[in-house]
Amino acid sequence: MSIADGDTKPSTADLTDFGEVRVNGETVEHDFVVVNSGNGSLHLTGVPPVVLSGSSGFSVTVQPATTIYPGGSATFTIRYDPAVAGSAAATVSIANDDADENPYNFTIHGKGKAFPWPLFLPAVFPATP
Repeated sequence: MSIADGDTKPSTADLTDFGEVRVNGETVEHDFVVVNSGNGSLHLTGVPPVVLSGSSGFSVTVQPATTIYPGGSATFTIRYDPAVAGSAAATVSIANDDADENPYNFTIHGKGKAFPWPLFLPAVFPATP
């Protein structure tokens, strides 16, 4: 599913909404693909190629190739690892040499979910006579 340049409405359908993820114990990774549908090579010009701004719960774990030939693609991976409960968002920005979509930006979202601490009850032993 394509993600439009400038898309600010994260969705589970295009993987821009990472859903609910437990705080400090669970991570979710989504792969995204940059496709070059043009006639010339596409160059990702940022250092690094994919930059995130916003919530620190998101990170790029795999960066894409910086040259994508016509008809080719490059994959990158974003991890969501929330440290606090609540809603989190970040903007994905991909600087490139495309004349009308530079930088290519879209918003991602996730929700850190606190989980209850385990309830430990003391062991009960029968009284000794």
